[in-house]
Amino acid sequence: MPGERLSMRIREVLRLRFGQGLSQRAIGQSLRLSVGAVNADLSRSRMAGLGWPLPAKFDDAQLETLRATRPGSRLHQLAGCDWIRHSQHLVISGPTGVGKSWLACALGYKACREGFSVLYRRAPRLFAELAVACGEGRLPRMLAMLERSRLLIIDD
Repeated sequence: MPGERLSMRIREVLRLRFGQGLSQRAIGQSLRLSVGAVNADLSRSRMAGLGWPLPAKFDDAQLETLRATRPGSRLHQLAGCDWIRHSQHLVISGPTGVGKSWLACALGYKACREGFSVLYRRAPRLFAELAVACGEGRLPRMLAMLERSRLLIIDD
């Protein structure tokens, strides 16, 4: 599976660099990669704060995202969470099946790792909860609970 190969490659590059102390050139020769590819993997890993051994909770999906995220790209900027720090909003739109929910959850996960409070709700459930709270006279309390989260993810 391609994703497994990428995550295995990043793990191996980090192991050889930090575990074995090999140079980028030696890693490239060992893994049959260009020095540029090794440098890119190490740069992305460094920007993500990774070393060796990898944190136990760092899974293959996160490594794949790291590999796909180019420095300076919009996704890389969003993963930095500055938009949350500056109280900016983000709307992710697109056709069915392109990964909007996955991306929203990945950004939420990253925000949690950065120490932000995150609340995820599917839109139908959120609207039902708001309607019930309104009917029971607890709408202000419900809205206050929503406002306490630094990141509120509303998924369709």
